[in-house]
Order: sequence, then structure tokens, then C-alpha cells
Amino acid sequence: MIIGKEQIEQKEKLKSIRKELEDINNDYEKKKREEDEKRSNMRSSQIGGAMRAEKIRTYNFPQNRVTDHRIKKSWHNINSIMLGELDEIIDDVTQGIQLKMLENEQ
Repeated sequence: MIIGKEQIEQKEKLKSIRKELEDINNDYEKKKREEDEKRSNMRSSQIGGAMRAEKIRTYNFPQNRVTDHRIKKSWHNINSIMLGELDEIIDDVTQGIQLKMLENEQ
């Protein structure tokens, strides 16, 4: 009888351990789905829906102007920009996007 009782106790412990593992796995899967959804939403908001109104930048040669629509800023030196002088644009866009991110956090 002792062997039978020990076997029953071991089976009960095994059931308990399996239940705990199942709960842990369910919690993990739930958190993973939430993170995946959050990441997907973030990616969608960054990419947009490819609508014409969602364009990032406009190059207007007749007006000698480049406009970045994300930060609502224009530069009036399109020829030098096209020749690779991008430092000013890179700095302004980086700063503008960082400011937007800070505003979104608040």
C-alpha cells in the first residue's frame, strides 16, 4: 500500500507541476501577443498606409525647396542637397523627430 500511496502522491505532484508549467506558458504567450501587437501598432504608425498625404518629403525644383512633412520644415537649397550636403537636414530631422517622440511620451 505504501508504494501505491507514493505513486498517487507523485502523480498529484506531477499534475501540479504540469498545471504550473501550463499557467507559465499561457502567461508567456499572452505577454508575447501583447508585445507583438504593440510592436505592430508602432510599426504601422511609423510606416503609415502609403497614402499620398502621408509623404515624408517633397522636392520642389522650381521653388528650390525641400520640405520634410514629418517635422514641417523646409530648406531652400535643393541643388546643394542633391549634391549630398545633408548635414543640416539630418540634424534638423533628427531633432524634430526626437521632439515629437518626447511630446508623445507626455
